[in-house]
Amino acid sequence: MLYFLIIEGIIIAALSYLVTMLAWKEIKYQRNHTRRLQS
Repeated sequence: MLYFLIIEGIIIAALSYLVTMLAWKEIKYQRNHTRRLQS
């Protein structure tokens, strides 16, 4: 049972990390895109 909780925690941490990285790339891309459109 303890191993299951540890594995679940690792999976949740990895998923949240991936989602954060994808969101960060999306935000940077949108900022660059809007900056190009404005200029």
